[in-house]
Amino acid sequence: GNTAAASNQLQRCALEWTEGKIILVDVCEEGVDYAVYECSFKVAGKKYTCLIEKDDDEHIALIGAEPRRRLIEAIEQDCSRDHFNYLTRHFHIDITAFRDLVVTKAIEFASYNALTWLQHDCSLDVTLL
Repeated sequence: GNTAAASNQLQRCALEWTEGKIILVDVCEEGVDYAVYECSFKVAGKKYTCLIEKDDDEHIALIGAEPRRRLIEAIEQDCSRDHFNYLTRHFHIDITAFRDLVVTKAIEFASYNALTWLQHDCSLDVTLL
């Protein structure tokens, strides 16, 4: 594929999600490390392909996925603290309504990043848990 050109295009819009289509799963090509997906997308009418190496909500997400479900899956996958902040801000998620579930998932999946996010960004003292 044209992964280098695709990478350049994706880096230009690094703060935005790019809509694409999965065209191949479990990619193993000669001279290429394993990738979970190969995706195609268009920018300004030009088609690109890229490899997705991490199968988590921070790197690939289903269009139309329910925001709270995405947050819970991100916790289960130990995505980054920045990603938790992105999800809650972008989708205006107030975790106070389901805080116990968020905390339970963070502990169940030993998500250091989620616990750090809860402590520093959600003002929840996790040392008392």
